[in-house]
Amino acid sequence: MKQIDLREIDDYVLLLNLYLTQGLTLLVGIALYYWFYFRRGIHFDHVFTLDDGMISSITAGVILAIAVIIINIIMEWFLPPKFFDDGGINEKLFAERSLLHIVFITFIVALSEEFLFRVVIQPLLGLWWTSILFTVIHVRYLGNWVMPLFVFTVSLSLGWLYDWTENAWAPVSAHFLIDLVMASLIRYRLLYNRRSY
Repeated sequence: MKQIDLREIDDYVLLLNLYLTQGLTLLVGIALYYWFYFRRGIHFDHVFTLDDGMISSITAGVILAIAVIIINIIMEWFLPPKFFDDGGINEKLFAERSLLHIVFITFIVALSEEFLFRVVIQPLLGLWWTSILFTVIHVRYLGNWVMPLFVFTVSLSLGWLYDWTENAWAPVSAHFLIDLVMASLIRYRLLYNRRSY
């Protein structure tokens, strides 16, 4: 198999790949939800409720996100850059993206992945196996031990948060905020580095 050079992939193909992947994630989530729950009369309407509990769930998600972001930034200060190498995909994806587009991308990713993994898969496989599966699908981080361990720990935290709040908005808001802040840091760090030369 030939390794793909990221420079050969243009922005359109990268974005298309991202949106197709997230669309597929959402479709798989909907299909599994129908197969394992809906057709058997099991409904999870309460996990996406927009009531008073949603505010406390989102607050819990924001607190978790802040903790994860701080830990990630500390890790980046103390560990060599090679531990965070994803082949340049995140840099290529977010370097030229507008902030509004970054918000849209990170919300779509958070919603589709948390629906599939927390709402649909976690009740079937449990917290640990769901987190292992979540880590494996983030294949671009599997080149070293730091990022897979970090992704696994974050997934455990998101899963625990979902179990604790019984509301999908908690992990969705945490996932969204983590991705949004980290993507924005990548985008503005690269912008700053270009202007420094």
